Amino acid sequence: MLVAIDNQGDYLILTKSLTEAALQQLRQKPLYCPHCKERLILKAGAIKIPHFAHTANRTCESLFAEGESELHLLGKQQLFMHFQQLGYDVQLESYLPHLQQRPDLLITRKKRYALEFQCSRIPEHLLHQRTEGYKKNAIVPIWLLKTPAFPMLQVGRILKASFNLFYQQFITDNYVITYDPQSQQFFYFSDLLYLQGNLFLSQVLTLPLTSQVFPFYEPKLLTEKGFLSLFEEYTRYRKQFLHGRLFYSQAGVNDLFLRAVYECRLQRVGLPPFIGVPVRHARGISLFSAEWQMLFFYFMSCNNLTIGSVNDSTKHYFLSWAKLPTTQQSFLAVDDYVKILRALSINDISATCTTEQLMRVLYSQLIAIC
Repeated sequence: MLVAIDNQGDYLILTKSLTEAALQQLRQKPLYCPHCKERLILKAGAIKIPHFAHTANRTCESLFAEGESELHLLGKQQLFMHFQQLGYDVQLESYLPHLQQRPDLLITRKKRYALEFQCSRIPEHLLHQRTEGYKKNAIVPIWLLKTPAFPMLQVGRILKASFNLFYQQFITDNYVITYDPQSQQFFYFSDLLYLQGNLFLSQVLTLPLTSQVFPFYEPKLLTEKGFLSLFEEYTRYRKQFLHGRLFYSQAGVNDLFLRAVYECRLQRVGLPPFIGVPVRHARGISLFSAEWQMLFFYFMSCNNLTIGSVNDSTKHYFLSWAKLPTTQQSFLAVDDYVKILRALSINDISATCTTEQLMRVLYSQLIAIC
């Protein structure tokens, strides 16, 4: 905790500007929890930044926040001071008794915003419960994640990044914002293109804390030039994937993907460019796009279908036939792909298109895809 009250009920907030002498004075004063009114102690060791804690064997509705990491304490302290200096109405660790929730920051700017700097995983049901609780009380929830430790993170470059399912929950409008208290920078992972599993391609941009506004700055729409660079990287991944998938499979004739390539009479080294393209809801199918899209054409061949004859029932049947997840997201992924094929006038596996044509169609659907 970074907030306590004294005997007069005045709030005391620990900020990095406090001197050692000021901390020593605080140690001499009786300090209390703003919520349960029990005694607090001031901890100022060599590992964590100065913070308040309940004495042993105390029960308090705010105890869930104790045991916070150094990064969490430091991050919310930095964010509080920054937005306070900008003149925003901001409260640190303000307890909301009707929600039994204590957001890291409560910011008022026409609306009320609960800013949670999330440094550890929480169960999905608890995340949903807190989010809905804020919304039902006319509070806009904002979840800010700590920046993951990616090796060789190069700002301004395209990164192949692994975001686990917890991080994926926070992808909004195809980007996710994180904060690193050590560098005092926001990291924007934007223009995400899903690859497979937990892998994404992403543009990486940073914004210093001193330049951040509230509500947070949103990344600009990807330009045609930026999309070209991203798609070139996606194409390189596709080439590497196909090389390994087609030449080093151990399943042989039992491999449905290899069987699909063989039965459709395609060359291993040159699948059509329209097989293995990014789609908006690609996360609904954890396989790389080239694999399930190849299976889609094989499915159509086995059932004497063309793209023009595909309807919603066909899409559902394909997912079941290919033993893929039969969820709303997986259905939408197939639906996205059919729309791209129709825009390219691709009706079956024998059709052709150039890379330039593919690029134009993908970019024309940029808002839908990225």
